[in-house]
Amino acid sequence: MSARNAPVLNMLVGSLVALCMLCCTAALAGERETVAITQLSLAQDPSAELGPGDVAAGRLDFSRISPGRRSLGTSDSAFWVRIEVRNAGSAPTSQWLEVGQARLHEITLYENHNGQWLERRGGTSQPFSQREVPTLTQNFSVDLAPDTTKELLVRVASNTVIIIHPRLWSTAELLREENRNTQLEFFTAGAVVLMLFFGVAMWVMLREPGFLLFGLVSLCFLLFRWSIKGIAFREFWPDSPEWTLPSIGFFWSLVGMLIPVLHRILLQTPRHFPRIDRFLVFIAASFALFAVGFFFLPHRPLMHALSVWGLLTICLLSPILGYLAWRKGVVLWGYAFASYVLPWQVTLLLYFSSIGWLPSLPGAFTEHAMAGATVVASVIILSGLAARILQAQKEKADSKRKQRQTLEAQVRDRTRELERAREVAEGALEDNRQFLAMISHELRSPVASASSACTLLETRAEQDPNLPGPIIERIRRATERITAFLDNLLVEDQMESESWKVTRQDVSLGPLLEDVLDQARQSGPGHGFELNTERLPDTARIDPVLIRIMLRNLLENAIKYSPPGCRIVIGGDVDPSGHLILEVADEGSGLDYSQASHLFGKYVRGQNIGTVSGTGMGLYIVQRIAQLHGGDISVRSNPGVNTIFRVTIA
Repeated sequence: MSARNAPVLNMLVGSLVALCMLCCTAALAGERETVAITQLSLAQDPSAELGPGDVAAGRLDFSRISPGRRSLGTSDSAFWVRIEVRNAGSAPTSQWLEVGQARLHEITLYENHNGQWLERRGGTSQPFSQREVPTLTQNFSVDLAPDTTKELLVRVASNTVIIIHPRLWSTAELLREENRNTQLEFFTAGAVVLMLFFGVAMWVMLREPGFLLFGLVSLCFLLFRWSIKGIAFREFWPDSPEWTLPSIGFFWSLVGMLIPVLHRILLQTPRHFPRIDRFLVFIAASFALFAVGFFFLPHRPLMHALSVWGLLTICLLSPILGYLAWRKGVVLWGYAFASYVLPWQVTLLLYFSSIGWLPSLPGAFTEHAMAGATVVASVIILSGLAARILQAQKEKADSKRKQRQTLEAQVRDRTRELERAREVAEGALEDNRQFLAMISHELRSPVASASSACTLLETRAEQDPNLPGPIIERIRRATERITAFLDNLLVEDQMESESWKVTRQDVSLGPLLEDVLDQARQSGPGHGFELNTERLPDTARIDPVLIRIMLRNLLENAIKYSPPGCRIVIGGDVDPSGHLILEVADEGSGLDYSQASHLFGKYVRGQNIGTVSGTGMGLYIVQRIAQLHGGDISVRSNPGVNTIFRVTIA
């Protein structure tokens, strides 16, 4: 084939590949539209003893239901769901059928195959390892031939609230949804654990047990939430399904047990309401008995009793107790009339709605209401505890002031004199701060004069050998260090105050790097400097002032930490994304990678610096300049061999 026809052939092949990819994408996009649930119907089996053959023979009366979330309440009956799934496509497919929430106890899928009912069991009554796919909710695989309709029977029975929402998932969608939910729950768990550690720290430092108890309540509430959602089943006892059902009531009872204890600490009931305080102790003990009872007694009636008892003792008593505490002077309106029990109240609202004691609530309301209640309760408790600490400090200050009022007039006069002296001292300290700020700016003029004098002396030294050239060189290096230090201080101050605006312009990289390298040669005459611009573009859109400062800091860093005679190379490249890369490499002592994570911190210096002077701001400023350009900095080092700093500029 001739070279003339090669481009035409390449275009044809490329077009065919693009067409194939387009067809595949369209097929994947249309797969969800060709597979769908065409009919849903529901029936109740009060005896809970019928099998799929009895159901197929018409022993139950099915009624059609619409897709979506449906609460069936709590019942000893078994519920049968008849599902028709249609594959209107021309290719076989496999989907995942999700039946309901994670806490459903028994879920059994029946599929008629050549007159035989094939059975697949699931739910929390089965070990987690026996599930077809490791998701929190029970999912069954459904295989569909082209252009066919398949009828499935699903039996659901549970001692918990029964909520179903039959729907189909592709494998990718199912795993994506599972990962999203799991990440959200683990993020919440991380926040609760941090809150618990915070509570322990506050308890240790301030001797305030309310913080610690708040963390424990949050932890128990999280475990209760995990028990409902099935995360505790998967993470803690995957091969012990018998723990799944009791854990829901157990952790919920622990929350109820800790709330009266929280009342005693936050609302100060032992001090203000001794009789009510004894009743709170009784309430806490009763919830502890509930927690034990969930391991020995039937779940559903005990859960109903726990909910009613919680309604009477926590939901209704807490606002009254908060109001009375506010009348006694408890901060933040008696913790906003004890509305920090809002998560408990919202949970009971959702529970009573799910079992039919209250009107049904939208499914989207559940998560939003619980999240909002948790946030409100956390803010109220933390704000109240902070206000309580401030109030204690204020009361202590008032007590000291009353004691001072009983002293003699001479002591009061002396106190006023000391107060005036303190104000004078604070004013002097503020003047000192302003003076230091002025000095940092005024030093530039004499340093610049000294640098100019050095330049003049160096010119004369070339003609007069009697002039001390090494001393002049030392003075020059000292002035350059002072100038660099003042520049870094100014740049750091402007960056911290966010007053520095990046001014990008098209800059020729070669002259810029040559100029920076010439300055570095004066600072490190004993080093060898090389400039490698082979892979660098001719121009780049950067802020030349900031880039000069950045490169100067990197080169000064290389000069400091590499012995005389070593080679220092500055070069760069362009990455596949079109971002400019600048590199500074030296043959110094290198870095230990354990230092790399905090090397770019403010005022941080390496561990192997020896007697080398410095402030620890250079690499911090380099990183900030790189970030202002939309990039970042990284380091690669071989201890004892070399170190390479790599800056990316977007």
